[in-house]
Amino acid sequence: MAASRNTRSRTKEASSHIDSSPAIITQITVTDLFGKYSYSIPPKSDNTWTPSYRRLLLLYGDNGSGKTTILRLVYHLLSPTPNEGHRSFLAQTPFRQLRVEFADGTTISARRTARNLLGSFTIEVARTGSPNARVKYEATEELKIPPVQVSEIDESPYLDALAVLKLMPYYLADDRTIDSDDLISARGRLSPYEQEREFFLATDDERTIWERRRKREIELAIRRAQDWIRQQAFRGTNTGSASANSIYLDVLKRIANAASPLEATDKNTGGMADLTARLAELETRTAAYADFGLTPSFDADRFLRILKKAPADRQQLLIEVLLPHLEGLQARLNALEDVQEVLRTFTSTINSFLTDKSLSFTLRSGFVIETSDGTRLPPSVLSSGERQLLLLLCNVLVSREATRLFIIDEPELSLNVKWQRQLLDALLDCTRGTDMQFLVATHSIEMVSGHRDSVARLVSI
Repeated sequence: MAASRNTRSRTKEASSHIDSSPAIITQITVTDLFGKYSYSIPPKSDNTWTPSYRRLLLLYGDNGSGKTTILRLVYHLLSPTPNEGHRSFLAQTPFRQLRVEFADGTTISARRTARNLLGSFTIEVARTGSPNARVKYEATEELKIPPVQVSEIDESPYLDALAVLKLMPYYLADDRTIDSDDLISARGRLSPYEQEREFFLATDDERTIWERRRKREIELAIRRAQDWIRQQAFRGTNTGSASANSIYLDVLKRIANAASPLEATDKNTGGMADLTARLAELETRTAAYADFGLTPSFDADRFLRILKKAPADRQQLLIEVLLPHLEGLQARLNALEDVQEVLRTFTSTINSFLTDKSLSFTLRSGFVIETSDGTRLPPSVLSSGERQLLLLLCNVLVSREATRLFIIDEPELSLNVKWQRQLLDALLDCTRGTDMQFLVATHSIEMVSGHRDSVARLVSI
């Protein structure tokens, strides 16, 4: 009971700031899926589905109940890029209606009025304060929505609604491949990561393709995560670092405006005390950043020894000269604070799962996995569960700013029972402070029992 309360408390804490986010999915309704299943997710009679738990929605049901298909339908309905197969997937999947409702009152639905459950459909968008808009998609005999048809219709009401919600969903399939419009280049070509993946898939023989594919997926996920962290660090460094010219100009101004030596002597005791405290604070703070190579370590004693040896009538002048440097360093730390906290949470979360090995990160070396005796390990030699964990969390890390909806099919694959209990809290921890919502399909009773307030059991209505 205590563990359940702790889990519930962490979930509330991690999600409370996005209770009013307009992009949070509050209801998914599917009618006549495969011609026989109709679901309300979560059930409208479920009083446990409250705003505090909207960061996580767990679909739980029997094999064959349509969990994976529902995830894929939602992904394709809410993905904006034209001519990427999203609307063709809807045409090729048998259902009568798919309806997704959001916290701001927006609803986006795909429905068919004809008896046929395949082929052509209409997307309808309802937004508060605006008239309902409809976009009709006519499928070919091959159940595809051809680009020529898309170019002839006005998709703007539909795409505008997706743009306002800023979803750009990510989908992590049960084969551990990741899909998102965000990974496709602006010209419609595969990103370099996707190109590399397709190359290996095309050149491997069928006997080894599955294992090589899984290895490449984890390597690409790690590379994407490293690139994302370095981009964040570069952005923070540029934001927080004053140019050398600016610092020297500030120094000159301070010297020019400095008090006379006699006046400085009257002030330097208080100034030295303040500076000592400031130097100590910077030394403590930079230590946390230096762990990841974000900043060099800062030795406060070196500065203090020089200052204390200086004649009393010069100390205030030296303080005035030093302050611009300290202020620039403080600004850089402030700009890098978010990426430092994300890295701290990410590495500590991963390491809370691992035994006899650990994960570390520096800007120079990237992610490094080492055994307890210091031996470096390539990701390919990790166990299937360890690779799965790293793959999940790396993809979640990269998508923190790119998406508000992360869809995962069976995240428990290859994970032992203990890790299954921990995984969802780890995902929530690694995305704390974001607007991200997780839509997850699972067979794991461990995940379900730890997050009962987030579970939507698939029972056909």
